[in-house]
Amino acid sequence: MMKTDILFSSPCLRFSQAQQEAVLAWGKELGARNVPSLYKVDKFQKEALESLGDPMVKIQASSGNVFFMNSACEAIARDYAHPKTRPLIHAYPEFTKDVVTEVWQCGKWRIDAPDSVLTLMICCGMKDFYVNKLVQQEEGTWFIPTRFFEI
Repeated sequence: MMKTDILFSSPCLRFSQAQQEAVLAWGKELGARNVPSLYKVDKFQKEALESLGDPMVKIQASSGNVFFMNSACEAIARDYAHPKTRPLIHAYPEFTKDVVTEVWQCGKWRIDAPDSVLTLMICCGMKDFYVNKLVQQEEGTWFIPTRFFEI
């Protein structure tokens, strides 16, 4: 049931109801065991959203238009969890001289973003450093980092 739900809920692959029915019928015809009905898949999806919570929020504008908004934190967590997208993530704000060509260079991320939504650790060589943890510099002074950025 979980694999069927993952297939039909994939953001990269969109299945119409007719296509979902065809995939399930094809699986039954090939002799697959425990192929669920479309009703059972829908019921499972509703129960999963009720128990885990739906990360998508429905918003209706005064014009009547309906928008769906996902949690940015949830989206970032999914990107970090995906092995193919993780290496492509630019995780730290970047300070540049009067040039903004990417989102990680803008003031909203460098200055205005709360520390709690930025990267909580950095790996330098064979050492890991965390925000809000005491760190000793090479010359012996101590400090507590609150955020990391690139120069």
